Amino acid sequence: MKTIDELRNRAESLKDKFISELKPTLDVKDKGAIGKIIEEYGFGVKNNSESRPDFHDIGVELKVVPLKQSQKGLSVKERTKVCLINYNQIVESSWETSHAKHKLDHILFVFYYYNKENQLESQIKDYYFFELKNQLEEPIIQTDWHRTKQIVSDGRAHELSESQNKILAASRSGAGGLEEHKNPTQPNTIFQKHAPQRSFSLKPSYTNVIWNELKNTSYDTIRSIEKYKTTTGIENFILGRLHFWQGKYYNDLLNHYKFTPSKAKNSTATIIRKALGFEGNKPIKEIEQLGLIVKTIQCRAKDLMPFEAMSFPHQGIGDLIEEERFDQSEFYSYLQGFLMIPIYKIDKQDPNPIIGKAFIYYPEKETILKIQTEWEGFRDRAKNLSITKIPANNKNGFYRESNLPAKTEIIHMRPHGRDAMDLDTTAPLDITKHCFWFNKGFIQELLRRNQ
Repeated sequence: MKTIDELRNRAESLKDKFISELKPTLDVKDKGAIGKIIEEYGFGVKNNSESRPDFHDIGVELKVVPLKQSQKGLSVKERTKVCLINYNQIVESSWETSHAKHKLDHILFVFYYYNKENQLESQIKDYYFFELKNQLEEPIIQTDWHRTKQIVSDGRAHELSESQNKILAASRSGAGGLEEHKNPTQPNTIFQKHAPQRSFSLKPSYTNVIWNELKNTSYDTIRSIEKYKTTTGIENFILGRLHFWQGKYYNDLLNHYKFTPSKAKNSTATIIRKALGFEGNKPIKEIEQLGLIVKTIQCRAKDLMPFEAMSFPHQGIGDLIEEERFDQSEFYSYLQGFLMIPIYKIDKQDPNPIIGKAFIYYPEKETILKIQTEWEGFRDRAKNLSITKIPANNKNGFYRESNLPAKTEIIHMRPHGRDAMDLDTTAPLDITKHCFWFNKGFIQELLRRNQ
């Protein structure tokens, strides 16, 4: 492709095409097969590791982004790899001369629905031309890059983790199984350790907003209220608005905005939007880009023990069984960050609770590693799923007992369906829908640490 118009026309011609129309066969064992087919047979770009953009004549990089079916429709399935991190090179680079910026400057995103039942029936959905200079988030991306550079310069590349950055993550690259002596070395020899290979990647929460806007999703934006240049600016705005209500009665907050809470899932999100200065039910763009999950935590005032564990979306047992790597799992995608607002109550029936100090929590690398170990235990247990029906005096006449719900230090897995007959259709046996939960003790520790 020699011009942007040629590239745009080619992308337009591929919309709605199935992978089988580009190539009738693929290697199902190659997890990157669909992306490679779109690149080579759709755009004439063969798999390569060149530092220059894929369409070097016009300076455009091609990024193929898989979509998955979620409760809210199609959403981005995984992170988008930008480039390998060269530990020796990054410390000698500036942001303007960096490999990452060179790759990010101009991108053609091609979105396709990943059909795991029949990969050849995966379908190209749409495309988007991305220019970094036109993105209001460039300062955040630049800050992520500088943070990574500083950690590497300090000789601590082995301490890098995705959770340290907000949009441009330093993610594990490859299968992660290299022998230590084959890992890339660090330029600083103060710490004589090797760091596993990592790549810069755009987090799925960021590219998901691009996809949603492409599909005409309308967002409210904090920038319409307050200007900022870094992630800290966003966080300070959010927390500043919420801290205004700290120590006040929750009912006063509701009355102030003339809001009647309900059991609907979006009830909490609605009142938080109002507290931040937004009307209506539009999602807030910056919160979505950072992947922040908003939670109000009702807890016992005297010791901050939550009355309930924190649930996550339904986890298909069949999907869990098929997941090989934690950092590519469904559950991992929910661990980018949390905006937590404690609600203090004398007891569970207290009618007039008090709002605590809101805080933003990004899971630390050590916590992620612990969760990974626990997640792997649940996944391995799911591979040998067993169900026992226990007679009970309920409408079904029984309840199901599985080998799944054993609690570990941070997370546990248990039913989260409408009732016992709300079954998980992905599971090999009849079992009620399950999800992962943060344990109450773990949440209590977070609340204590941030008050």
